Amino acid sequence: MKYKKFLFSFLALLGVGLLLAGCAGTQQKAASSTIKVAVVGPMTGAQAKYGEDWKNSALLAIDEINAKGGIKGKKLEAVIFDDAADPKQAVSVAQKIVSDPSIIAVIGHVNSGCSIPASKIYAQANVPMLTVSTNPELTQQGLKNIFRVAPTDNVQGSFAADFLFKKGYKNIAILQDKSAYGQGVATEFKNSFEKLGGKVLAFEGVTEDQKDFSAILTKFKTLKPDAIYFGGYYPEGALITKQMRDLGMKMPLVGPDGLYDPQFLKIAGAAANGDIITNIGLNIETNPNAKDFLAAYKAKYGEPGAYGIFAYEAVKILAAALEKDPTAKGEALIKLLDETNYTGVLGKTTFAPNGDTTNKVITVYQVENGKFVEI
Repeated sequence: MKYKKFLFSFLALLGVGLLLAGCAGTQQKAASSTIKVAVVGPMTGAQAKYGEDWKNSALLAIDEINAKGGIKGKKLEAVIFDDAADPKQAVSVAQKIVSDPSIIAVIGHVNSGCSIPASKIYAQANVPMLTVSTNPELTQQGLKNIFRVAPTDNVQGSFAADFLFKKGYKNIAILQDKSAYGQGVATEFKNSFEKLGGKVLAFEGVTEDQKDFSAILTKFKTLKPDAIYFGGYYPEGALITKQMRDLGMKMPLVGPDGLYDPQFLKIAGAAANGDIITNIGLNIETNPNAKDFLAAYKAKYGEPGAYGIFAYEAVKILAAALEKDPTAKGEALIKLLDETNYTGVLGKTTFAPNGDTTNKVITVYQVENGKFVEI
C-alpha cells in the first residue's frame, strides 16, 4: 500500500514537473517570437508634445512592419519610457532599460541633455541607441553604440549663420535656454556668425520653463539687432516672440528645429509671422519619400512635429538591420547598424564611424500667415 502511494505521488509530481516545463517552453517560445525595443522621450512635462510625436511615429513604423509579417516572423514590440526631458530621469530610465535583457535597442532619447548621460549606460551594456539628439558632444564620446539619424548642431548652427549673413543680417543678439541642445546650437551659431564677419551684440541665457522675458528683451531692444537668435524649444520660443511684439520689436526671431512645431505657431499666433526657423531634414510636406508617412500620421494622430519622422526612420533602420539577423543583439546588432545603407523617408542614411548620419540636410522656413513656408 505504501509502495502504491509512493508511486502515485511520484507520478503526480512528475506530471506537474512536465506541465511546468511545457509552460516554460511555451513562454520561451512566445518570448522568442517578439523583439522588444525601448521608445524613450519626454512623455510628460512642458515638452510632452515632442515625446508624443516621437512615440506615435515609432509605433506607426512598428505597426507597419508587423502588418507585413514582422521581421522573419518575429513581431516588434515597443516598450515606452518617459524621461520628462530631465537628464536625471533619463539616467534612471536607461538603468531600467539595460536591466531588462529582452530589450535589444533604444529609439531615443529626444533631448541632447538626456541622450548624453544615458548613452554611457547603454554603452556599458552594449545596447544600441538610435537618436535625433543633435548636440555634437553625443558622438564625440567615442562610444560605439550611438547612431544619430539627424544632422548635428554644428551643421545647423553654421547653416543658419551663413543664411542670415548672406541675407544682410549683420548684427544679432542671442538668447539660449542653457540646455545641452539650446546652448549648444546657439554657440555654434555664434561662432560661425562671427567668423563670417557678423557682430554678436549679446549672448544671454534664460531658463527652460521661464515665462517672462520682458527684462532681457527690453535690454536687447536698446541694442537694435537685425534679428534675435534663440537656441531652445518652442514653449519658450513662442513666448519670446509674443513678448517681442508686445515691446514693439519688429525684427524676426530666428531659431532651430526646437521651434519647428505646430505648437509654436499656436502659442505665438500672429506674433510669429516673419520669424525664421531652420529644421533638420527635408521639408516633410514636399518630400516625396515622406508622402505615405505624412498621410498615415495625419490620419491617425494629426499634425506631426519636427522629430516624429526621425523616430519612424530609426525604427525602419533598426528593422532593416534585424532582417539580416533577427536574433542579433549587443555587439552583433551594433555591427549590423554600422553597416546601414538605408533609403527611406529621410533620403539615404549611412553612418560615419562615430555614429553620425552622413545625411546633413537643413531646410529654412519663414512663418507666413501662421504657417511654416519653406524659403
